Formats: sequence, C-alpha cells, structure tokens
Amino acid sequence: MPLLKLPNELLFQIIDNLGSTQDITSCCQVNRRLNPVAKKHLYRYDVLQCGSSALLWAAAKGREQTVMMWLDAVGSLGERAYSEVLASAILNAWRLVAQHGHVKVAQLLLDTGKVDIDSNDSGGLTPLSWAAENGHVEMVKLLLDTGKVDIEFVDTYYGWTPLSWAARAGHVKVVQLLLGTDKVDINRKDSYDRTPLLLAIENEHVEVAQLLLDTGKVDIDSNDSG
Repeated sequence: MPLLKLPNELLFQIIDNLGSTQDITSCCQVNRRLNPVAKKHLYRYDVLQCGSSALLWAAAKGREQTVMMWLDAVGSLGERAYSEVLASAILNAWRLVAQHGHVKVAQLLLDTGKVDIDSNDSGGLTPLSWAAENGHVEMVKLLLDTGKVDIEFVDTYYGWTPLSWAARAGHVKVVQLLLGTDKVDINRKDSYDRTPLLLAIENEHVEVAQLLLDTGKVDIDSNDSG
C-alpha cells in the first residue's frame, strides 16, 4: 500500500519513529495531506526532545502561528506534561516576548492560563521591566491591563523598578503609562540611592525629567549618595 494511502494512525506511528527534526520537517514538505500530520508531530518532538526551541524562536520573532502550533502540541501531551513543559519553557519565552514587544504572542501565552505574569529571569527582571526598558508601549499596556503585574517589582542588578528602567532609557510614553496607574513610588531609590528622576537627569532625558517633576510628587531633596 502506498505510504500516503495509509490511515492516519499508521502515519502517526511512522512519524513518531523518525529520529530527527530534519526528517520530520521533510515529511511536512511531501504533500498537503501529510503536512498537518507531520507538523503536529514536529512540534511534539520539539517539546519532548529539543527543549522547546521552537517556542523560544517564535517568541523572539513574534510568529503567532508557530506559537499556536507549539501550544497545541504541548496540550496533546496531557495536562501533567503540559504544565511541566510549559513551566520550564515559559520563563525564557515570556522574557523574549517582552523584550521584543510581540503583543499578539504575549496574549497567546496569557490565554493559556499557565503564565506567571511576574516571572523573572536570572537578573530579576520581569516582563514589565523588559518592556519598559525597551520602550514597548503596547506591551506595557497589555501587562498593566491585566491588573496583575507588580508594578514596583525590583530587579536584582540595580534595584530598579519598571519606572526606573523607563526613566533611564528616556521612554516618555512608557513613563506616562506607569505614572498613570498612580501605583508607582516616584521617589523610590535604587541600590545606589538614585531615584527615577536622577536616572533621567543623568542620561539627559529632559522630557522624562519634566514629566516626573510635573506630578508634584517628586522629593527634590533626594540626592545621589555619590
């Protein structure tokens, strides 16, 4: 019997025995019938054997379709495996999404219900901190709109909050969003006694400095200990 006339159940078993991503990818390219069958197994193989590299790549590149296929593949492994695999992969994927500002991919990850929205990396930066540092306004909006982010989360590098990161980088719109929550400590000092205002001034971000001063909440007597 020709390969392509085999029932899907047998095709699944054959593809399951292929030993590399390259072989499974080749199957995906045979024809339209084999493509969806092989593609699902390609992502299952990535999950089980390749450290979820496809998810990390898709998170960095903003590839929604790849993320959806990866999530579907993980879901087909069963609830226990789904939780374990997602938990081990989500930190890096979530960080990459925030770093690069891929809002639609971030929403896909949020919709799984498996995301710790404040999961931080080795330096203690949360997705909100990464988005604030890189000036990703829509990502910051998405995170704030969840109502679940810790807006005063401090990283372990410098003791900076998301407002500190945004002020230092001069991202005016992000600073406006954070100030608009009325939940930020505008005078909070970092590990070197620098406030967001001082960080903005040190980096010559005049508009950000003016925004902070215009709140009327800045303690202008707060000085750098240096």
